[in-house]
Amino acid sequence: MKKDEFLEILEKYPDLTAIGFLGKVNPYTRISHEELYITTREELRQSYDEFQACVDWIEHHPKYPRYYADLQWADEVQKWLADRGRPMHIRVGAVVLAADYKGFFIKRHQNKLYCTIGRKKPGRR
Repeated sequence: MKKDEFLEILEKYPDLTAIGFLGKVNPYTRISHEELYITTREELRQSYDEFQACVDWIEHHPKYPRYYADLQWADEVQKWLADRGRPMHIRVGAVVLAADYKGFFIKRHQNKLYCTIGRKKPGRR
């Protein structure tokens, strides 16, 4: 996948950032919501390599994903990369985009940063 395709997928989720989905309020920060959004959205826009690593992980683990939280996926990808001598921090937003790209369900939780990623949609890559 080329970076411009990655950016197209990113545009499907306008409130997705590197740290997850930013709803109207994020109680975990002292900076303004707008500042947090701008900063973490740009981090996600720059996470193409992380996205590719997540796609690779999904392709090597086709039976693993069955309704897990996106944060669990990020942890699994990081462990897998570390075991292969490619340590890399994986942002939650990159996991969500890779799962969407590979045809998984993304179930958002109302007013929450995180989501659940489900089984593959029939007929997808």
